Amino acid sequence: MKRKVAVLGADNYFDLLAFDNMSESYTLSILNPEVSVVSVMSNPITYDRGKLFSDKDQKLIAKLLNEYDKGTLNDLIASNPDILILDFFSDIKFGISETFSGEFITNNHDYYAKNESFKSLKLFRNYNLSSGLDPYINIWSQALKEFMNFMKTYLPKTLVVIVDNTEDVPDSTLIDEVVPKNICLNKIWKKLNEFAKRTYDLAIIYDLTEIEFMLNNTVENNIYEWNLIRNPKFESNARFWTNFGEIPLTSIKMPLTHNQLVLGGNRDKVATFSLLSSPIHIGASLEYPKKIELTYEIYVEDIFGLELTHDHIFICRGFKNSLSISSKDASQHIYDQQAKLLNLTSGKWKRVRRILTVTEAYLRVGPYVRGNTTVKWRNICLKHLREVQN
Repeated sequence: MKRKVAVLGADNYFDLLAFDNMSESYTLSILNPEVSVVSVMSNPITYDRGKLFSDKDQKLIAKLLNEYDKGTLNDLIASNPDILILDFFSDIKFGISETFSGEFITNNHDYYAKNESFKSLKLFRNYNLSSGLDPYINIWSQALKEFMNFMKTYLPKTLVVIVDNTEDVPDSTLIDEVVPKNICLNKIWKKLNEFAKRTYDLAIIYDLTEIEFMLNNTVENNIYEWNLIRNPKFESNARFWTNFGEIPLTSIKMPLTHNQLVLGGNRDKVATFSLLSSPIHIGASLEYPKKIELTYEIYVEDIFGLELTHDHIFICRGFKNSLSISSKDASQHIYDQQAKLLNLTSGKWKRVRRILTVTEAYLRVGPYVRGNTTVKWRNICLKHLREVQN
């Protein structure tokens, strides 16, 4: 089986050709370029979803969505890479911006400002090498510490290495007078690399082929208790969920009442209720499918109140990108659970457990129903399936 590689922070011109040359042994599962490690470890940012998706630049929308929702850690758990390549290019080039409420975003202002949602953010201050070295490095080093603690806790088997691309920044690029003018970005970049190497015992590589000689870790990653569904209790106005049905969220009791998502029965029977999770970057493919475990509990007050020919109560869809969401855009219809096949009893809870095989890069799951009876969901969970060793 091919080794899965994740890349974090590199520029958009990261050497993908090397992966083509190594394609017999490695596959690129995650490429998250031009993002600061500080942004990755920040809390999510509140943004105007309408303004974000009003843009025609799909690449920019996907980039900002990841910056706002901070999905990188969940994506790492979901894709479970064998190797993680850290590149501090973005930390050096862009720095970070802080909002008035204390969240951070990569300060890629020239690109992000093309989207109206970014212009609407209430930014407090910028941190970068030209605005003062010590304050920025303090924030960066704390974020790196938190990130490495995350990797040690959940992904100890994943080999973390630093790629040295410092030659990509000309030595003639000097910092503002706040930093001594004889110190260039290149030198500071190298110091960040050395700090990470020394503090967390990470190898620095100069060529991607070097990773072939480093894979000898036999520790198992601790991913099997992590719920891949973000905000499974639908708190904070159902953040990380998208309402894709005809019934507005105002018809639903939020957050969960007694750990239950409750959809009242006073509605048009033919109206569809559908909530879909934020995209889960599972990194599967036809060549390398992944098995995951879905569990939830379902309650239907009156089974006969469901649409007879359309009695789905939970759906899962596979997509090729992080922005697709509609059924017609789904490249894999993984799971359409119908109430009649579950042998549900009116007025009683039932626990459902299913093993799903995913063959697409992204996955969305969520409650779904058409009918005019009260329906409740609780304890929704999606986890990696631990494979039994022979």
